[in-house]
Parts: sequence; structure tokens; C-alpha cells
Amino acid sequence: MSGIRQTEKGADRIDKEEYFGYLLDTYERLVYSICLKMTGNQFDAEDLTQETFLSIYKNLATFQRGDKYMPKEEEPEETELPEP
Repeated sequence: MSGIRQTEKGADRIDKEEYFGYLLDTYERLVYSICLKMTGNQFDAEDLTQETFLSIYKNLATFQRGDKYMPKEEEPEETELPEP
């Protein structure tokens, strides 16, 4: 993912839509399963999941590069587990 460019308005929109696709692909199942546990109803969970991602999409323009919720471009460091 290339991140959000600050140069052209059209480029910003494309990158933000790509980022929304990333969020949807990455978190849709998690959000749905949380909503399902909260509601206990498949249809309500689907509605809440849709509303959640609709809200994200509508507010995507307010995200700024460097926000703590934006994904980092670097790979996480590997940690060694202690031996048993």
C-alpha cells in the first residue's frame, strides 16, 4: 500500500479508496464477529458492520498521514520467545 499522497486531489481519493479496501479486507470479519457477539443476531450484526464501515468511508477524508491509526509501512520486528 502506497499510503496517502498529499500532491493531487485525485491521487488522494484513489489512495484513500485503496486504504478503505484494505480496512474492509482486513477487519470486516473481526468487526462482524464482534457485532454478532454484541447482538446475538446475524441480521443486526450485518447491519452494524455495514454501518461501521459506512461511517469509516464517510470520514476517511479526515484521516491524516501520521495518524496513530494509519498502518505503518515498516514490518514489525520479530520477537524471540523464551525457551520453556
